[in-house]
Amino acid sequence: MDRLSYRIRLADKYGVDELLQKSLRRLRQLFPSTLKEWDDLERNANSPWAVTAVNLARLTRTNSVLPSALYSCIRLINSQLLSGVVHSDGTTDVLDMDDLLRCMQAKTSSASALAEWIIDSFRPRDCNNKTACEPICSTLRRDTMHRMRRTGQHAAILARVLSTDHSTPDRLARLASNLCAGCVECASGRVASWRAASWRKMPLLMRIEVEGWDDGVVQ
Repeated sequence: MDRLSYRIRLADKYGVDELLQKSLRRLRQLFPSTLKEWDDLERNANSPWAVTAVNLARLTRTNSVLPSALYSCIRLINSQLLSGVVHSDGTTDVLDMDDLLRCMQAKTSSASALAEWIIDSFRPRDCNNKTACEPICSTLRRDTMHRMRRTGQHAAILARVLSTDHSTPDRLARLASNLCAGCVECASGRVASWRAASWRKMPLLMRIEVEGWDDGVVQ
């Protein structure tokens, strides 16, 4: 990201359009506009380089990058969000006041909404064995919210907990696998629906206008 930032700033300053467009394509790949692309990249999403991505998007008026870059910013701990990121040349990228306030407000509203959905998702419904599933759901509600606060990751935690891919051991995923089939199916469906709806509303959460958001055709 350090080198990408240098290329974009240099190309923008000196009008090297071919280099600028190539570099912006890479920036859009790193901070995509569709949930599918985001899920494919759901990695190191808590990197402070998201601050640089926001500033590059502002500089080049690449609005399609802003929702996912700002979303990555709200997943940073407050000290990282405030201090920004230091480049190899010693310069520092920090958010301007408007974007910083935007992120702080989004942090509060998204965390509150997610907490409600965690509570709602992990409840026995269409349950074959409430005696066994209720205590599991109670633990999942408590520990999933704790992990969310500790790691800064949001909706992806819900999907990971309910994943059927256990190639990478996860304590909560193993615990969730003990729920009855009815509870798993119901929770998975609610989480999938919530994630899709939340992603569609991401520009609204960040107070950014992006045409064609989440349909693969953005401006």
